Amino acid sequence: MNAAMTAVERLDARAEISNLVARYMRGIDDQDLALYSACLTDDVIVEHPAVGRGEGREAVLKMAGGVIATLVTSQHLVGNLAIEIDGPQTAQAWFEIQAMHVFKSEADSGALRPAGAWYHMRLRRVDGRWLVASAKVTPRWLEPGLTRILAGITIG
Repeated sequence: MNAAMTAVERLDARAEISNLVARYMRGIDDQDLALYSACLTDDVIVEHPAVGRGEGREAVLKMAGGVIATLVTSQHLVGNLAIEIDGPQTAQAWFEIQAMHVFKSEADSGALRPAGAWYHMRLRRVDGRWLVASAKVTPRWLEPGLTRILAGITIG
């Protein structure tokens, strides 16, 4: 914690970051790339071992859009959110997700493909708004069929 910030400023930052994480996930689940994009810094880096690494907003949106294009729907549930305020302009967040996916390639079967992962985000305040500067996803478990489907996704 940074002593230069008041307790109220730290609490406000934590609330804003919690809402940012929710909007980030909602952008993916609602397949709303404009909402997802509004959560990112211009120089964002997103690393996901199953789908790749994107550096810069355009590359990250291309990566996310490529995955979203394969989905009928998804739902990411966030838990165990821990936020560390490094200072007035920087912070970090760690949290777990449980994600459910229905892929277009299996829509008729009703197959639900679950996964669990850890996220580590570095956050930066830009023009008074907290944004995701980087996100690293570390899978904890993947349903075997999901592993097969993700291996077949080509971005770009």
